[in-house]
Amino acid sequence: MNYRRTLIACYLGFITQAITANFTPLLFLRLQAEFDIPLGQVALIPAVFFLTQLLVDALCAHFADRVDYRRCVMAS
Repeated sequence: MNYRRTLIACYLGFITQAITANFTPLLFLRLQAEFDIPLGQVALIPAVFFLTQLLVDALCAHFADRVDYRRCVMAS
């Protein structure tokens, strides 16, 4: 079988996730200055992002064991 499209889907998912995860910290000072949000609350943004991602990964890993992995990757 040719898994080229599956690999491309995986790579695009990794790239999108990396951009999302790394873009928010760049906005810390901007968010703090523009909206007068304390830095402690701004720092909660990546913490919530990380915990949400961890939960979703755990749920999806359990779900992917029951369903075909290729279908899960293509759906994501």
